[in-house]
Amino acid sequence: MFSSRHHAFVVAALVLIASFLTSIEAMATAKHTEVADDPRSFARSLVNFGAVEPVFMYCWADILYFDNYRSASCIETIARLSIIARGMSIVPLSSRDRNSLRLVLEEIDIYYREKKDGN
Repeated sequence: MFSSRHHAFVVAALVLIASFLTSIEAMATAKHTEVADDPRSFARSLVNFGAVEPVFMYCWADILYFDNYRSASCIETIARLSIIARGMSIVPLSSRDRNSLRLVLEEIDIYYREKKDGN
């Protein structure tokens, strides 16, 4: 028999997977085929799935404080976001799409803080 601890772990894993799949399905059913179509939903999906990496916040700081979209952290962020987007079967951000990158990172920052604060 399975222990209650094992059962709780399995249930938590299934909830996490269902949450991620729901986020992907929501983007797909909304006809979003590119990150640029709805960068905020893409950002929320990243936070919900736990795919936010520290380099994303370094890039956000570079953009916010120095208006530097070509920093090493931003180049790495765009590369990592592209990999994630392809995994979700949507067209990734273009390295020239500053507005969408800014919206994605801003929404990650906002949504992550709200989630962290429990709101």
